[in-house]
Amino acid sequence: MAFYLMKEKDNFEKAIVLSGDGDFLPLLKYLKEIGKEVIILARGPRTAKEIRQFAGSNFRDFVRLEKEIKFVDKKR
Repeated sequence: MAFYLMKEKDNFEKAIVLSGDGDFLPLLKYLKEIGKEVIILARGPRTAKEIRQFAGSNFRDFVRLEKEIKFVDKKR
């Protein structure tokens, strides 16, 4: 993922990253520094504290979203 984001950095304005792994923090900071919007979508309890602090209002919690979004089977 890190390689792809760096390789394609000139081809997007916004990145939605599905990981809360703190190892990605330097990359995410760099993307933000060069003007990219970074949104983090991860499981809240398993997300690194540094990632949550970095993302601020651009953090979306899978656990919270799961409660708000439900699949409705229309076949029944």
